[in-house]
Amino acid sequence: MHLLITGKPGVGKTTLIKKIYQTIITRSNIEAIGFYTAEVREGANRTGFKVINLNNEQDQGCLAKIGGSGPKVGRYTVDIDSFERIAIPILETAINYRPSSSKQLIILIDEIGKMELLSRKFRQLINQLYVAWRHTADDHGVKIVSTVPISRGIGAVEDIRSEKGIKEFTVTPYNRNEMVDQIVDMLIGNTLTR
Repeated sequence: MHLLITGKPGVGKTTLIKKIYQTIITRSNIEAIGFYTAEVREGANRTGFKVINLNNEQDQGCLAKIGGSGPKVGRYTVDIDSFERIAIPILETAINYRPSSSKQLIILIDEIGKMELLSRKFRQLINQLYVAWRHTADDHGVKIVSTVPISRGIGAVEDIRSEKGIKEFTVTPYNRNEMVDQIVDMLIGNTLTR
């Protein structure tokens, strides 16, 4: 089973991913890897987005910024090279993961959205990741947790939504606090070491 987390912008999807990661690494012996995106602000103004490695928050790069040349989403220019420097090695690790009988890997991806999907390598590896781990058993292999936009119509996201074994959660201000434990329990169940 793989999980998609969706919700309106600003509802807390990224915060949820970070809390899930922290809970997994502190309450279990399961390996977790991934990345998240965050706003870049100058005062009250959003000037772009950065991508950050969950395992080493010093390892980060520009996802998009206002101005410059290159592919755009709205007013933001996407820095594909910088994004790929962080995201691609993480995805490759998950694709190439070889589970032992007692190990599993959880990969957290924030997010699979319009900016990230401008990267051809990212699109290809996301597809490979879901194909490679389509039939993950409950006790070993790779489990994927991704955030996706709530809006419909992004081809790659709709392809993932249509896969068997995908469970989708919609985050709201009313349920976001209890979702961490609910999702972690689904991912690691009785492997908790509390």
